[in-house]
Amino acid sequence: NLGTGRYGGAPFGSGQTSQVVAGGLVGSPTATVNVESYNGTSWSEGNNLGTARGNAASGGTETAGVVACGRNGPSMYGQTEEYNGTSFSENNDCPSAAYRQTGAGTQTALMICGGISPPTFPPYNNTSFEYDGTNWTSGGAMPQRGDYMDGVGVTTAAVVFGAINSPGSSGVACLDYDGSSFSANNNMNVPHNGQHTVAGTVTAALVAGGGAPYAVSATAETYDGTSFTTNAALGQPGQRGGKSGTSTAAIACGGCNPPVASNLVSTEEFTAETTSLNYKTVSSS
Repeated sequence: NLGTGRYGGAPFGSGQTSQVVAGGLVGSPTATVNVESYNGTSWSEGNNLGTARGNAASGGTETAGVVACGRNGPSMYGQTEEYNGTSFSENNDCPSAAYRQTGAGTQTALMICGGISPPTFPPYNNTSFEYDGTNWTSGGAMPQRGDYMDGVGVTTAAVVFGAINSPGSSGVACLDYDGSSFSANNNMNVPHNGQHTVAGTVTAALVAGGGAPYAVSATAETYDGTSFTTNAALGQPGQRGGKSGTSTAAIACGGCNPPVASNLVSTEEFTAETTSLNYKTVSSS
């Protein structure tokens, strides 16, 4: 289990033996600066974020991560912090102070999109921004407004899943991004609105959990770049966090499921299907 239960944390890492959860919400909606790292067996506390926040966008690996934007109570932030495996340092702010944006990419090639930035109307955004490790630039507009998605890939080739308040496809949307524009792909089988676990690449991804209300979805789906196939269910449903570089190393950590707990501490690791072959020796006579 995590040492500090939280929902809306900012996860990043390569997989089940290398994962970081930074910040998150521990109240309604009070944020924490707490950071924990996972080595495949247990979580340990690391150096804190500079700015307490939850519902931030994130990406990268355990030794080269990035956390951007987010909120703490009514306050919204554009702050960007980079992680070197030990500590966080602040870099240039994102042009949009918002929260519940998706983050897909690495410390030097991060794309974030959507999110909420009240009191503007409508509060759901369709904007995107790209980060190169130093500066932010505006990206293409989403074809629909929405927040609380998540995705895989980098700034020039990414895919994002789900969205609250996306007309006609709430929670099941799949959008491809090529570095300049978005295009709609086949929808997911079940809604994954709300924070969810993601892993993999643009042609081999896994998305699990989510749901609004919180405990609707425990389903996992795999994505081959075109279509979705239903996979194993999470043991603990709800809005979960977790990011991995490959779909076979997916991890879910923390989250929110009010019937059980508003701040989950549980960690789950995904075991991918394997195929075994039986060989026979054939001889001729």
